[in-house]
Amino acid sequence: MSLRQRQEAFNQIKIQDSRWFAMRLTMGWVSVAVIIFIIVVCSYIIFDSSQFSNAAVTLASGGLLVDVLATMLAIWKLVMGKGPQQLTPYDTSQET
Repeated sequence: MSLRQRQEAFNQIKIQDSRWFAMRLTMGWVSVAVIIFIIVVCSYIIFDSSQFSNAAVTLASGGLLVDVLATMLAIWKLVMGKGPQQLTPYDTSQET
């Protein structure tokens, strides 16, 4: 494999890595906005329970609990998980 081909392969991997990073960052911000929206709606239903049925208040309480727990688990997995992979040079030793 020539030096030019190695450089092209590395550049392609670098571009893909930057696009994945941008997508993960966008998904993170969207999830923060969705979580805040769910918390606001569920809190409104819980604190103003006289206007809603018992079933709606129960569903809002359960939804809030599940949302908070899922968020905690997702953050735990992100922090304690493998994390982002480090960008490494293209390995040509495995090619035939």
